[in-house]
Amino acid sequence: MSKARQPFTIDCKDKDLQVFELNIVEHHPELKQLKIGGKLSYEHPQFHELSIKVNDMPGNSKPYCIFAMNLFGLDDIEEYYWECQTLLERPISQLVKNDSLELSVRAEMHRIMHTIEFRHPYNNEVTLMARELVELVEHCCYAWDNWLFTVLKAQIGNEEAMFTPELLTEILDKCSYVADQLVLLSKLPVMNTGAFEEFRPNQKYALLAKSLLQLYQDTIVSHVQCLVDDLQSELLTTMGYEKLLRIDTKRYVDMVLYYELSKRAAELEMEHTGIKYEREVELKSPNAFIYTRLHGGYKASDIRATYRWLFIKAWLYSWLKVNAVSANKAAEEMAKNDRFFYLDKVSRKVGKDGVVESDDECYARRQKQLNSEFSKWKKYDGPFAYISDSLFSKSRNAYEKSQQSK
Repeated sequence: MSKARQPFTIDCKDKDLQVFELNIVEHHPELKQLKIGGKLSYEHPQFHELSIKVNDMPGNSKPYCIFAMNLFGLDDIEEYYWECQTLLERPISQLVKNDSLELSVRAEMHRIMHTIEFRHPYNNEVTLMARELVELVEHCCYAWDNWLFTVLKAQIGNEEAMFTPELLTEILDKCSYVADQLVLLSKLPVMNTGAFEEFRPNQKYALLAKSLLQLYQDTIVSHVQCLVDDLQSELLTTMGYEKLLRIDTKRYVDMVLYYELSKRAAELEMEHTGIKYEREVELKSPNAFIYTRLHGGYKASDIRATYRWLFIKAWLYSWLKVNAVSANKAAEEMAKNDRFFYLDKVSRKVGKDGVVESDDECYARRQKQLNSEFSKWKKYDGPFAYISDSLFSKSRNAYEKSQQSK
């Protein structure tokens, strides 16, 4: 009589689950909400039902992934927006070859900013470029407000502020508006006078963006300080709270603003030339930047895939506790759910003959992929667990390679 096959299970002490909790859940606001009563998120009785519905799946490829944004430290953000600024100023460096040319461009920019009036295309009011940039800088400053209140509220409660999807959406909306308005302004006739007539669209945009960022940096410190002072005064009056509030927070607004500005400059260059030039240093999304930076320079796409497998394993641990099935049956069920395959570029592949695979063919392909991965988990006999070992190895190898190239 043959022995009955045992259901597929994952040990509650599996190190991949621990890595998932520490490396993902602690930085993912939606998943962190599943930690109740001091228990691990994946021990939540409905983890398999709730986690698969989160807006930002761990390791997704969107430019702004809320999990990735929370991975940024203060130094990471500063490094990121300096990288973006360098790329944003690249069109300007192509113009300014020496000190004499730089002075000439500055003088022309000052003339356009402060002396040439024009009618705004939206409301037909007479305005100046300098006035328009000041208004856009106000939008940049206002983008700070709710995030700063979140940080200070957490500070009062001795908690850590979590960057949420709602905060990201608000900041992105304001920064995208600013970037789009700069595109509009850069294409106005006023930016096509004097020496500027010979400049490319992305160069005009970059000059406007640089002027805006200079105004922003001159303004944001006082804006933030005023907010903090007002809140400090209100707390003292209403609660008798005398502890001094500190301003030491992640500059998410700067990160989003610099990326959106740099992205528009690249789009304008592409629009003008019709060519996407290969650069030694390319603009990375915040998502791609932080994955690469935290893992020794390893490709962001591979790191995303590893985070996805960590999530799948945690989800499967929870699901298997209420579904006593074989690994193959689990793979069969999972293969039918597109949510597990959020990194796939297309949901259905196209064959060499141009025919799109059927649902059954797609599910069979996915099932095979899942079974292959489950087999690797089972066969692994190292000191960690298969996925976390892969993550550490990628980071170590990339770091060693970067050191050798120095």
